Amino acid sequence: MASRQSLSPQALSRRPMTEEQAAVCRSFSSYTCYRHELIDINELLVQQKVPSQTDFNGVLDYTNLVIPAIRGLAHRDDIIVVAVLGVKGATLPEDVAVPANTRVVDFIPYDALLRFADVWVLNAGYGGFMHGVINGVPMVLGGDTEDKPEVAMRGQWAGVAHNLKTGNPTPQQVARGVEEVLSNDRYKKRVLEIKKESEDLKALDVVEKHIWEYADAA
Repeated sequence: MASRQSLSPQALSRRPMTEEQAAVCRSFSSYTCYRHELIDINELLVQQKVPSQTDFNGVLDYTNLVIPAIRGLAHRDDIIVVAVLGVKGATLPEDVAVPANTRVVDFIPYDALLRFADVWVLNAGYGGFMHGVINGVPMVLGGDTEDKPEVAMRGQWAGVAHNLKTGNPTPQQVARGVEEVLSNDRYKKRVLEIKKESEDLKALDVVEKHIWEYADAA
């Protein structure tokens, strides 16, 4: 297990960045990612990666899902775990050891990160779930408050997610969920199907059409 430390992209990088990777890096420049505790884009592009996060609902408790995910996947040297804490300036408790395969970032836009993700571990918040679908990333869903159990069930029913059926999973439960999604390509195929359905709906075009209809009628 590695101790907590701040890492710059230069310290983490093992290979020169391509122009595409550099562009992604620059897109993070206004966030913590390239200021401290950073994700190595080079590693993200060549290894499997698992964003793990807890949505902000007024109270942050990283023991619910983030820490179990970090601990459950600590032995996977084929995976880069990106733990997103959800609030600028947030940190994990000092007694939480950060494994060598884990990058901790306080805040980063979901879409900027999910373009590199193979699986998205989250607490079944509706917003985070929709970002997963929009980016075509299969999910592992936990959560037992508000609408989260329903969102998790919908993800399971739609075939885009593994449902942990608890808001306080053990590290072993998270690890099994991640392995289920990574080892079974039906999750990826299904989420890509729904992503395309969503894109084909062109919802904003429909909204604009109705706005103009009402405007013309007035």
